[in-house]
Amino acid sequence: MTMPASRFPFGLISIAVAALLLALGTCLPVPAYAAERAWITADGVLSYAGDDWVATGGVRLVQGDVEVRAERLRYDVDRDLVYFEGNVVMIQGGDRVNAAALTYDLATASGVLEEAKVSYLVEGAADPVYLLGRQIEFSRGSAVVYDGRLTTCLPPESPGYYLQSRRIDIYPGERIVVRNVRFVESGITLFYWPYVSISLREDRKSQLELPEIGHNSEDGWYVRFTFGYDGPGDGYGEAVLDVSQFRGIGTGVRHTYRDRPGSTGSFTAYRLANRQTGHDDLAFSLKESFPVSDRLRASLEAGYLTEAGEDGGEDRKAQLSAGLEHQTPGTSTRLGWTGSAEWGSAEKVASRGELDHTGRSGSLSWRLELDTFAERIGSDWIKDTQAYRAGGTYRSGPYTLQLDVERRAHSALLTAGETATPAWTYIERMPEATLTLDLQRLVSSGFPVEAAVGYGSFAETRRAGGAYERVAAQRSTAALRLKPATLSLGGWGSLNYRAGAEQRTYSTGERRWILSADHQYRLSLGRHWSLLGIYSYRQAFGDPSPFRYVDTVSEQERITARLQYLTARAGLSLSSGYDFMNGRPLDVVGNLSYRAGDRAAVNLQGAYSLVDQRPTYAAGSVTLRPAPGWTVTGAARYDMVRQEFDRIQGSVSVHLAGWRLDYSAIYNHIAGQIAAGEASLVRDLGCRQVGLRYDPVDEAVWLEYRITALPWSGVRIGASRDRMLFGADAFSDLLE
Repeated sequence: MTMPASRFPFGLISIAVAALLLALGTCLPVPAYAAERAWITADGVLSYAGDDWVATGGVRLVQGDVEVRAERLRYDVDRDLVYFEGNVVMIQGGDRVNAAALTYDLATASGVLEEAKVSYLVEGAADPVYLLGRQIEFSRGSAVVYDGRLTTCLPPESPGYYLQSRRIDIYPGERIVVRNVRFVESGITLFYWPYVSISLREDRKSQLELPEIGHNSEDGWYVRFTFGYDGPGDGYGEAVLDVSQFRGIGTGVRHTYRDRPGSTGSFTAYRLANRQTGHDDLAFSLKESFPVSDRLRASLEAGYLTEAGEDGGEDRKAQLSAGLEHQTPGTSTRLGWTGSAEWGSAEKVASRGELDHTGRSGSLSWRLELDTFAERIGSDWIKDTQAYRAGGTYRSGPYTLQLDVERRAHSALLTAGETATPAWTYIERMPEATLTLDLQRLVSSGFPVEAAVGYGSFAETRRAGGAYERVAAQRSTAALRLKPATLSLGGWGSLNYRAGAEQRTYSTGERRWILSADHQYRLSLGRHWSLLGIYSYRQAFGDPSPFRYVDTVSEQERITARLQYLTARAGLSLSSGYDFMNGRPLDVVGNLSYRAGDRAAVNLQGAYSLVDQRPTYAAGSVTLRPAPGWTVTGAARYDMVRQEFDRIQGSVSVHLAGWRLDYSAIYNHIAGQIAAGEASLVRDLGCRQVGLRYDPVDEAVWLEYRITALPWSGVRIGASRDRMLFGADAFSDLLE
């Protein structure tokens, strides 16, 4: 739980009053030995009893951003104590503390609240959290709550659930320490924590987690306890205790010892006395990230894991990652390395190094990328990969010169583990140079055209039967391109156009031409009507390329048009086109949508094949809200060629008298079964929910308990066909 330090109401006021001068309806300044002057008003009667001043009827004290209100006030001049009684309210920074009585020591800025109630917001919580205490002692730097309760229920005096503690120590802006905590639901104690520490820092998330209870075939019955803590110093973390019927007891801790902007450090340690294997499984990890200088940053991660091996021995795994990042106004450099090793039933070693550098100086920009990977199983190196790319661009007026050197590796060669034989392994450019001239800027013309010439040496290593072959050739290019632009046609709409023509000549004798075009035409036909036309074209002519993967061309030529009608509630569109490559028209697709406020929404879609001269499919969806708390949806798609439904889905949600019934299902007609679905019955108890859910696919039933204001706090236990289930893994992710 998190609370801003400046908003916490217990670090309140420091007042040293020399005298109290009150009169009916009068506001008078009170001299103070402290830095700020206090003002006290009263709507009632002022009297002097012995050495004490007494005021009744709407007493109000203000000093700075602190305000205290009560029905009665008594000031003990000799002891420098102020006693407030009757509906006492302390306000600071927008937070309120309600109490039956308040005793305030003006000299020490401390006091005692009787029967107090505090409400405040917690990071991530949907509703306020209420703290009630029989007695609260507070001073400048701390507060202690005796017989305290925490809840998010209303009214907080008689909540459905609460956390009960004998003592709560509060350190404003730092943490709350709660001792001997009981989780009480409907008067029954369900869980117990001996100690809980909750951070109040804005940059730190801390939460109280309920124990996780479940059952599965691997662990049997299990319980997982998580204890969050804050400290020592600026550190914080969580301790974990896992108890499993089959695998025994696991204990661990995840501790953050440094957490400030730009610099973090943490470690993890976990031990599982694995009863199934007879082995002590261990896991350790370390994470560091810190600045070396203003422009250089370093990071380090290390991990070590041991577990029982398949051959009865011990498997050990280790991983180390290190990185450096350097930033200047003109350059960015990142260097990283990761190494891993495994011993035991299998011996594996792998390492990967990466370098990424970019820079800019005046008209020159450049980039360098390096990637190396090596993997060894036993004594055999099965992968040894080096990939790189270096490129530079120089711009001067209408001229742009680009130079690239590259050796690209297939992703299968840069990852650990056995992989299927890839279709290619390497693609190389050694090098490629391209000069581009912006003719529009060169000749000061309004025609947006650019020309480019280039030359490069290329190679690809590709699979040929059961082996790989390397194919190499030089390629020269010459191109003219129509730069993307928009042409306004006035009342006839607008045209966005782009086109190009390129010639490629290879040293192996092949010559080919590539033409491309992408145009969009838009025309408004009135207030609600519009027309959109799209033409896409890309085709190669001449000889086939000697390469399969260096310069592939996806050929297409297609024109599509869509007529659309759109209002605030309804929409209608009709589209079709023609595929010139295949020499056939595209399907006519129609879409209709209508929304009747929040009560109903309908969407219909259908397609008609101009080639086969018959409908191809029909689809639709509907959402109805016939009454408050009711929502019904349905959707289906019917394949008219196969004459069967592809998918049918629907849902219904009903809210009635504190209950919510939800049902949803997706039926796959081809497979003849429900592909996904869920039925749930949830009882809303105001500040928490109890629900029963059923999954027809897994034949699983779930029983849930969840606190509405705290999404992370909940219990979920269930059973499927062959085992009990729980909403999370039995053992902590510390073992990962």
